[in-house]
Amino acid sequence: MMAIVGVGLCLLIFFFSARLFGPVGGLIFELLAVFDPNLLAHSALITADVTAAFFFIAAACSYFRLLNAVTSPGF
Repeated sequence: MMAIVGVGLCLLIFFFSARLFGPVGGLIFELLAVFDPNLLAHSALITADVTAAFFFIAAACSYFRLLNAVTSPGF
C-alpha cells in the first residue's frame, strides 16, 4: 500500500514541477525524487512519512493553483 502512495508522490512531484518549470524540469525533479534514499527507504515501510509528504505536496500544489486562479476584485 505504501509503495502505491510512493508512486503517487513521485507522479505528483512530476506534474507539479512540470507545471512550474516545464517538462524537462519535471523530469529532473522526478529523477531526484525517485533516487532519493529517504523515499526509497520509507516507501517500503508502513509509516506515515510518505503519506505526509504526499499530502504536503498536494496541499502546496493546490495552494499554488489557487493563487494563480484568484483574480483581484475590480474596485
